[in-house]
Amino acid sequence: MVGQKRLIDDLKQRNIREKYKVLIGGAPVSRKWVEEIGADGSAENAVSAVKRAERVASLILFFFHPLCSSSLRLL
Repeated sequence: MVGQKRLIDDLKQRNIREKYKVLIGGAPVSRKWVEEIGADGSAENAVSAVKRAERVASLILFFFHPLCSSSLRLL
């Protein structure tokens, strides 16, 4: 878990933290740890993290794609 914090600290030190979303995971990860180190979210394992990231990306594409957002305005 030290590596998770180190990653976020390195991104901050390089002034690029806002460019990336960081999902962390594993059995010992708790909501408190996610908040403490400033991660954007967590998952049970790497496979779950990928699935979660894919869902988030799909939602972003749906709501911010020009065709989708214009059709939502018609509702």
